[in-house]
Amino acid sequence: MYRLNNIPLSNFGIVPGKLDDSNIAVAGILDMPARIGKTFHDWTGEAGVEPYVLPSEIRFGERTLGFTGFIIGNDAKEQLQSYYREINSFSDLVLFETPWSEHQVYVKSKIEAQEPSSNFVKFRMEFVEPVVPVPDHEITGTDLNIPNIDGISFKSLNMVLTGFNDRLNRPEIKDQQFTAYQTSGYQITPAKALEFEMELAMYGLNYEDLKTKIEQLHAMMAAPGIREISTGRDSFTAFCPSGFFVTRLLIADNYALAKVRLKLMATSASGASALVLKELLDNQDAQFITNEDQIIELY
Repeated sequence: MYRLNNIPLSNFGIVPGKLDDSNIAVAGILDMPARIGKTFHDWTGEAGVEPYVLPSEIRFGERTLGFTGFIIGNDAKEQLQSYYREINSFSDLVLFETPWSEHQVYVKSKIEAQEPSSNFVKFRMEFVEPVVPVPDHEITGTDLNIPNIDGISFKSLNMVLTGFNDRLNRPEIKDQQFTAYQTSGYQITPAKALEFEMELAMYGLNYEDLKTKIEQLHAMMAAPGIREISTGRDSFTAFCPSGFFVTRLLIADNYALAKVRLKLMATSASGASALVLKELLDNQDAQFITNEDQIIELY
């Protein structure tokens, strides 16, 4: 049951839809928000950055939740306007309830609605969750199995590395400061810190199992200090100022799957590889092989 401010959305004739890359009507409910405030200092004459990762320096921003639905009936447009009036009456945060989660939210962006045919309205909207608690999952480990993060193996998180984005890049140089009149001028400066993205596939026996694993990853990335990450072919230290996004959330009775796009800023590295670990994936896009060699159909 989807509810907003304790009112079932079905009271407005709203039927939950399905987002483009998922089989449920909501998105963002497991995202890790980006940090706010100053997250690092960029020293002009030095390569990279000095990360701010003390407990007192770490604060997090808002999270955006997506929802899509439709209304069918002779009064579809009137029902939609009634829904708008209810939203317009809010003067504070309200509770948004889904079958999987609860959030204190407000509506910030415009709601986009279309009428593809007579007596049929579909719409998309976004809720903003301004306060997102860091999950209370204390997880430590000394598992040196590869790959791992701070000694926590990917396998223990039901997580598979499927790709790197921008890992092999060399960042642009830092801002130049010079005076020139007759020529364009230049200053040779060190490179900025490397920002890159890890693509991860995560799975669980059900939604709650998957949620627990993603929340463990969230807690790890939100913890003070920098992370030591090893993929077997690539080892580096990094921190997570930009959070992560959970997409392609697929929920069934006996499994749940998600794709996680984890954004990191490197502080050091040894070796480099843009390797996609195809040995961990089935050669059919519609299948996923778990660490126990169980094949799961995505659709």
